[in-house]
Amino acid sequence: MSPLGRRVSKCGNTSGIEISVKSLGNVRLAHARQFAGQEQESLDEQCPALEEGVKRVILQSDGAMVPVVGIRAGRGDAGKRREAGWKEAKSTLAYEPGRVTPVHAATMKHKDQAGWRMRQVALDAGMGRQTKVHALGDGAVWIEEKVRTHFGERSSYLIDFCHLCEYLAAAVQQAPIQNKPACLGRVKALAKKGQLATLCQWFQKWREPESVPKAEAPVRTLIQCIQNRPGQFDCPNALENRLPIGSGRIESSHRHLIQKRLKIPGAWWKLENADSMLALRVARKNQRWTHCWEQHTPD
Repeated sequence: MSPLGRRVSKCGNTSGIEISVKSLGNVRLAHARQFAGQEQESLDEQCPALEEGVKRVILQSDGAMVPVVGIRAGRGDAGKRREAGWKEAKSTLAYEPGRVTPVHAATMKHKDQAGWRMRQVALDAGMGRQTKVHALGDGAVWIEEKVRTHFGERSSYLIDFCHLCEYLAAAVQQAPIQNKPACLGRVKALAKKGQLATLCQWFQKWREPESVPKAEAPVRTLIQCIQNRPGQFDCPNALENRLPIGSGRIESSHRHLIQKRLKIPGAWWKLENADSMLALRVARKNQRWTHCWEQHTPD
């Protein structure tokens, strides 16, 4: 067998055909692009939900960075015009409370595309005209913006409690307080009870001047975060309705949905190829693999 190829087997029998790794990659990407095209057609054909739907849908969104590469416009050696960097893969999952398996979506494209995928997974999870949407995120502006755009007054948006705790921990560490671990436990308890105004007032005496850079002003950052996001840290309401206050489910999904394939050692992706590969990963994760192949038209 050639060191650049592998034997392809069908139904357990070796066919004797050798295909180069590059050819296999090209075939895989061609299929991925068609899968991505099917997904886009599904988005384009979506209609407003007409049925009553389930009572509530949980929606979690987050971003994960993917290594991408492109070629600058110009003349000469393309290798010298190669630019490597990182691009955010925006992913969302949705599920009805009590359901074990969520519906996933992901895209490397603009936040508007990510917003339509939010709506798609919410519909797939059972959203109807009367469904309430409980959305969670890490505080990224695009998540809150698209939740408001696509779900409006039917939705609530909660910033992940663990991210709030990170701000609290940094502020406690900065403040001249004795027994910081015990203090951090108390401020977390107050935050979970919704007593954020009390926390802001208590931390105010240690607030850094505006002249201090943000990276060196954790107390000021905490206060501004709370004051600039009214209603987005309402943990008591979520807990009262037995709704999650953390977005750990979407964050943990990054490992097996995105990172396991798109962040393998040495991999750098063209943006369009990364987006197409995500379509394959999402189809597999949503157990739609067979359906996608039934709709698939080989080139």
